Amino acid sequence: MTECLVGHERGGHDHHIGTAVSNRLGGSGDRRRRPPVSRCRQAHTVAAFGQPVFAGVYLSGAVGGLHWHARGADLVFSLGLLQTVAGTAASVRMRRVWPVTVSLLVVAAETVQYMAGLSGALWLHLPLGAAIIASLAVLFVAAWIRPLPNAAHG
Repeated sequence: MTECLVGHERGGHDHHIGTAVSNRLGGSGDRRRRPPVSRCRQAHTVAAFGQPVFAGVYLSGAVGGLHWHARGADLVFSLGLLQTVAGTAASVRMRRVWPVTVSLLVVAAETVQYMAGLSGALWLHLPLGAAIIASLAVLFVAAWIRPLPNAAHG
């Protein structure tokens, strides 16, 4: 996959927006490997977006849906922890605190949401789940628009 830092490569000249979109979609141009924190964030976001689907399967009457929702929760939480480890490494490397701070906040919210789900407190579980997915989507889009610098390009 490609990343493009508009205005930061090729001597600091701004790229045309079409080039940035082309680069993100696999076209020619500046190519970089995604840092581990980016790959963790992507996997975490995709897994989190699956959770409402599994809950909906259960709520529509399929008994197996609850099992899938529970396994999905385990996966989302594990990916959140992995994102926190990668965020810590990125914070140390870049000397910026926000990657680990955001990751810790998301994992803290996921922990509360996980416990609320286990205890049956749906009044907390559902809105917190929606807030977590919204925050992961915002983080994903923000990082897509302005990716973290790579070690080779940072």
